[in-house]
Amino acid sequence: MTATLTPHAPVLGPPTPIPRRLTGAAVVLVVLLAVAGWSPRVLDRGDTAFGAAASDAIEAVAAGGAAQRISPVPGRPGAFEARDPGYRATFDATGFAYLPAGAAAPVGVSLAEIRAGTSTLTIAPGAWSAEARVLRRRVAPGVTERVTARRGEIEWDVVLDAPLPVGDLTVRADLTGATARSTPAGDTVRVPLAGGGSVDLGEVVVRDADGTELHRSLPVVEPGTVELRVPAPAVQGAHYPVVVDPTVSGPLEVAPASVDQIHPTIAQGGPGGIQLVAWQQYVAGQFDIYAAIVDPVTKTRTVAPFRVSGDVLGPGDDTDPDVAWNGSVFLLVWEHRYSATDHDILGRRFGPSGTGIGFELGIAPLPTNQHDPAVAPSGSDFLVTWTVPQSGGSDIYAGRIAADTGARRDGNGGFRVSHDFPLRTESDSSSDVSWDGESWLVVWSSHRTIPGSTSSVIESVRVATTGQPAADDTDIVSRSPGQADDPAVAWGGGTFLVVWRDLNNSNPTIAGRRVSSAGVPEPLGPFTVADPDSSRPVDPAVTYNGQFLVAWLKDLGSFTAVDLMATRVGTDGRSLDLLGFPVAAVEGQDPRRNPTVTPGPGGRWDVVYASGPGDPDSGGPNTILWRGVSK
Repeated sequence: MTATLTPHAPVLGPPTPIPRRLTGAAVVLVVLLAVAGWSPRVLDRGDTAFGAAASDAIEAVAAGGAAQRISPVPGRPGAFEARDPGYRATFDATGFAYLPAGAAAPVGVSLAEIRAGTSTLTIAPGAWSAEARVLRRRVAPGVTERVTARRGEIEWDVVLDAPLPVGDLTVRADLTGATARSTPAGDTVRVPLAGGGSVDLGEVVVRDADGTELHRSLPVVEPGTVELRVPAPAVQGAHYPVVVDPTVSGPLEVAPASVDQIHPTIAQGGPGGIQLVAWQQYVAGQFDIYAAIVDPVTKTRTVAPFRVSGDVLGPGDDTDPDVAWNGSVFLLVWEHRYSATDHDILGRRFGPSGTGIGFELGIAPLPTNQHDPAVAPSGSDFLVTWTVPQSGGSDIYAGRIAADTGARRDGNGGFRVSHDFPLRTESDSSSDVSWDGESWLVVWSSHRTIPGSTSSVIESVRVATTGQPAADDTDIVSRSPGQADDPAVAWGGGTFLVVWRDLNNSNPTIAGRRVSSAGVPEPLGPFTVADPDSSRPVDPAVTYNGQFLVAWLKDLGSFTAVDLMATRVGTDGRSLDLLGFPVAAVEGQDPRRNPTVTPGPGGRWDVVYASGPGDPDSGGPNTILWRGVSK
């Protein structure tokens, strides 16, 4: 059986939470090994190559994901093992070995050399000490090795807790069990293994405490060795402590690339619950809404794709789905196109196991056009928002849907959310909505035209549980005047975070701003969430799980090469990954599309997206993929 091991990109720099056991500043190299390809619980983010070591960054990651306990090996003093359905790992004086399920032989990793400029550290490994799922040992003066066992993966770090002599830094590990020369594969290096399978080694990444990326490169793999190389300026310029990079798991194939399928959406059904993933799929000459069930704990698809929309209320394309969970049921909403002049908002409820409840719901069944729905829960209701074309522009409308019956609480047409003002025309579109426990915050993009100028801004308004927006209380979240679109919003840590694509500079960015529960934008104004060099960030999505995660697309040119990136944002409004980190890099010419995010189990975030050569609006064939992102 084929198995792929996918380690995670080494991150250089002292870890933020780690100085509890290590004194002084530290530079950390983080590595993740995980089974991939043969199992849906694979992990694959770029954290780097192999090595026989482990570090502090591990605890930050382990705290956010299921882990396996490390135990002594009977009859072998000083040896330990970790067992998981996906692998068996053993640790002894030489380093460690990783045997994925189904593989004939393990891959072994043994730290061999650390060089800084012309100086070489003497490697003299001490004994491993175990604490729950973490192993650690000293391997040289000022150098600690630490390993953490987690569900489906082993993470390895090397921690340098004292400055080394000036010069380029090289960490070399002996690699056993590999059979042939490695080959680059996108943002990884692929190493074939004896007995079948391969190992993907992710990028070496250097980040400072501000989240600024100082260096990124692939590890250098030769027969029998792997080297992590970092130029001297990158290490010397690090601002201590350096923030540890997140890790990314997956991909899990939710829907194979047999047909055109785009615009996925996802919602987590409570702690330990399932995730409902939905998308639009081209079948028999029209788009329909399909869905599947994912178990985020085991990282498996437990229910194969099934059709949701059934033309019960009339034939036509079904597009642009969105889904939310209110603690008891899911509500999945979408746009149904009866004709060019009659588009309605429809929906359907699903129980905690993903079983459909009743039939399709007419959420906004008017003989006019309603577009682009979004949905967010409260305890007893859902609020659905949509765009309604008007003479000379468009407005945002909303309506409450009873969670227990699916009944419309605000009539067929809902109520108006956005407001017009004298002496200007507005086209309001691209709404999103989030709930803070007491009221909803609705955000949208407003294209404004006044005599002599045009601008696009992001606006927001609170909506009470009674279904009424705060009267004429529209706030401008983005810069004004300015150019902004594609807003998204999430609540967490006592604040809303609104993010959008900011077009005010020659190089577009992803911008953000915190908004209070009272609906007041943070007085300091917008801040930069992500500012990638030489690319166009688009299509942001945001969720919260201890920190905010903003997923976005890095367009490398005319949408022929698009990376899926992400950035963590603290509740203080500080971007922790200004350049972003890759969740899924382009493989060949298959760009990523339409990311959406949800909080996952164990403090993790989960992302779904479309991947394939298809047009971002008209289809593919594209694959619907799922990945998990851990701190």
